[in-house]
Amino acid sequence: MFPNFSMHKQTAMKIFSTEEIFAFSHPKAKTALTKFKQLLLDIG
Repeated sequence: MFPNFSMHKQTAMKIFSTEEIFAFSHPKAKTALTKFKQLLLDIG
């Protein structure tokens, strides 16, 4: 269903660790990132 998903998941996690630094000043963005990361973990 998701070819190479683990590779994309690692890439996404790297992006999100960078985005989280930005998100600290944006609570709504932080909430959205947290939900999306949880979705990635659930799928993976």
